[in-house]
Amino acid sequence: MARRSEKIVMLNLIMSGNYARGILRGIALYCHTHTPWICRNLVGDDPCSRDRLQGQVDGILAHITDAKHAARLRRTFGPRIPIVDVGNICRIRRIPSVCSDEAKVGCMAAQHFLERGFVNLACYVYPIGLLSAEREASFRQHAKAAGAAYYKYVWPCRRHSYGGHPLMLDPGLRSWLKKLPKPVGILCANDALAFEVMETCHILDIHVPEEVAVLGVDDNTDICDLTTPPLSSIALATAQIGFEAAATLDRMMSGARRVLSVARVPPLRIATRQSTDVFALSDPQIAAAVRFIHSRCHDDIRVSDVLRAVPMARRSLEMRFQSMLGRSPLAEIRRVRIERAKDLLARTDFSVEQIAEQSGFKDVKRLYFIFRRMTGTSPARWRLQIRRAGYMPQPLPPPPTHSTPRQ
Repeated sequence: MARRSEKIVMLNLIMSGNYARGILRGIALYCHTHTPWICRNLVGDDPCSRDRLQGQVDGILAHITDAKHAARLRRTFGPRIPIVDVGNICRIRRIPSVCSDEAKVGCMAAQHFLERGFVNLACYVYPIGLLSAEREASFRQHAKAAGAAYYKYVWPCRRHSYGGHPLMLDPGLRSWLKKLPKPVGILCANDALAFEVMETCHILDIHVPEEVAVLGVDDNTDICDLTTPPLSSIALATAQIGFEAAATLDRMMSGARRVLSVARVPPLRIATRQSTDVFALSDPQIAAAVRFIHSRCHDDIRVSDVLRAVPMARRSLEMRFQSMLGRSPLAEIRRVRIERAKDLLARTDFSVEQIAEQSGFKDVKRLYFIFRRMTGTSPARWRLQIRRAGYMPQPLPPPPTHSTPRQ
C-alpha cells in the first residue's frame, strides 16, 4: 500500500437510529481532536463498496453481526487489517469490542422499578445477541435478589406467522400483557419495543403507567416524545463508545498488540418521563407520602411537611418508609432532589446556582455537599462527564427568578 499522510478508516456501521448517531459523534470527536482520518463508508455488505475500498483501508470500525460477517471483512481487506467492533451482538476472536455495559443497564433498570415499589418485574427482549441476553440476565438477577416476581417475553423472529405486516401487533405479546400481574414494570430491549408495548397496552385498555410501567433503552427522543404518555428510557454513552473504539483502533493501527478484548462503557442515566411516573406501593399512606415528595421536591420541604400532607405519627412514617423502600423519608427527599438536579444538569445550560434553586436546596453549597456525598463528584464535573459521553441536552426555557414559597 502506498504511503499516505492520513490513515483511511472504513466504517461498516448500522447508520440509522440513536445508537448509531451517538457512535458517529464519538468517532467524529476523536478525528477532530487527534490525528485526522479519511473515513470511508461500507454500506452493509455491498460488493461494489467492498471492491472500491479493497486495498485502501488501514483499519475498520464495524458493527459485527456474526462470525460470517467478520470472516467476509477479513477475507476482503486482509487478515492483518485491524478491526474494532462497536456493537454487542457477538464476540469474535481477535476482534476487540467496545460496547455498553449491559450488566449496569439491567441493574439501573431494576433499581428504577424497585425504588418505585414494584414487586412484579418483566422484560421484553430480542432472541439473539449478547446485548439483549446480558441486559436481561442482569435485570432478572437484581429483580429476584429483591424478591420480585419475574416474567419474560421474547420478540418473535417470524412475524409472518400472524399476517406478515410489520406494523401488525403480535398476538403473543397481547396475551402476555393481559396475563401479567398488575401493577408491573417492564424493561424493553430498546425504545422501539417499548413503543410496541405501549401501543398494545392502549389497544387492550391497559393503563400506562398505573397498571404497566414501561422503560426503554437508547433514549431516542424521536420515539420517547411521541408515545402516550412519553417514554422513560435509559440513555447510553454512545458517543463515548464511539470515541473509545476509535482510540482503540488508532492504537492498533500504530502497532499496539495488546488491547482490551472487551471494553464496557457504563450507561449515562435514566431519562424519566411519564411512562414510569408511578409508585406501586401497597400502603396507600406511604404511596401518598412518596407522591407528595416527588411533586414538591423543588420546594424547601421537610419531613414535617410530609406529615402535614399525610397525617400520621412520625415514628410510624419512618418505620413504614424503611420497611417498604429501604430508606427514610429524609433520604427520599434528598434522593429525589439530586435526581432532579441531575436531570437539569443533563438537559439544560442552567447555572449550578439556578439548579440548586430549582431542585429545592437552600443554597448552592448544600447542593454541592449532598451531590458529592451521593455521587462522588461535583455537579459541574458530573455535567461535563455527561456531555463528553454524548448526551445531547434539550433546550429548555430559563427557570423562574424566584423560588416557590414554603406552605
